[in-house]
Amino acid sequence: MNSLPPEIIAYQEAHIHETRTPVLIGVCSVFTGLVLLTLGLRLASRALAGVKLGLDDYLACATAFLLVGLNISACLVGHFGIGRHLLFVAQDPENFVRIGKTELAYSVFYDWTMASAKLTILALLARVFTFNERWFKIGIWFWATWTILWWVASWFITFLECRPLSTTWGVPYQCRPAFRTSVSAAIFNVISDVGILLLPQLHIWRLNVVYSKKVALCGVFLVGIFATIVSIVRIPLLKGANSTATTDSTWTSVVPVILTVLEPAAASACGNLPMTPGFFSRLIPKLSTSFRSIFSIDHSKTKSRKVGSPSESSNWIRLDHSTGSRSKSERPGTINVFINDEIFAPSPRQEDPNTLV
Repeated sequence: MNSLPPEIIAYQEAHIHETRTPVLIGVCSVFTGLVLLTLGLRLASRALAGVKLGLDDYLACATAFLLVGLNISACLVGHFGIGRHLLFVAQDPENFVRIGKTELAYSVFYDWTMASAKLTILALLARVFTFNERWFKIGIWFWATWTILWWVASWFITFLECRPLSTTWGVPYQCRPAFRTSVSAAIFNVISDVGILLLPQLHIWRLNVVYSKKVALCGVFLVGIFATIVSIVRIPLLKGANSTATTDSTWTSVVPVILTVLEPAAASACGNLPMTPGFFSRLIPKLSTSFRSIFSIDHSKTKSRKVGSPSESSNWIRLDHSTGSRSKSERPGTINVFINDEIFAPSPRQEDPNTLV
């Protein structure tokens, strides 16, 4: 601490008891709780619809589990000193070791949670939309591969850039990932965010529905734009978070830590929210009517099917832009998607063949 300028030391001594830790813990915990709430609504909607869980549901559960681990890690770094002034944390030198070890843990949780959240969204898109067009199938697999490769590269950055690994918590010296490395990983992350968000848009705009309904459907699948915004905002803050030269690193690291939790939380919510209206529309009949009026589509050429009919695998059908209606998946052995039960859940009465809800 002797290397700090005298005016910095004087300032920190005068504000030694200031803390931003409650803000860090509170914000991270609230957003994690909201994701758990959306997951609960998603699973409740599936249960009320009487359908089996799909791959995207299991991935959503895994993402929520990983997000809880990330939130606990973020809260622990706050407990050990992030959000307090450097002089306060330095009263016990072991705090820096504890912070370094916990930061390593939340870096791992961040990589896992982001990858799992994006794979959840891709699995949802693969289940909701048909693969009638080759480009869409290629897009699903391309971004899934991109996400997995990004996750692997992030692991190399976390565990191989600082050797020995103990240098990440300051033993025998302090090591931080280079700023350019962290920024490169963040940029590739943003690129995949944008690509996944744009993937279903062409399908939606080619549906045989009125303009207002296309906008509503686009809005459902663009919820994850908040995660992209957080990713972009987080990039310039990485320099301070990865620097050992800042005069009050434990105080200024609060915002980067919060954004590290908010980004995967927003991506996870993006995968859950499209599935939650079914819960409310089944419990509150008026909401079911509202969803029908917003998302109704003319299916004059589509035969009526009764929910629960054994003729379909789980009675799900995919969204097909080619006819502006719901159509069976033509690929044997694939999971079909029943939009009524999944996204805009109808009332348990006889299915109206003229709506998506």
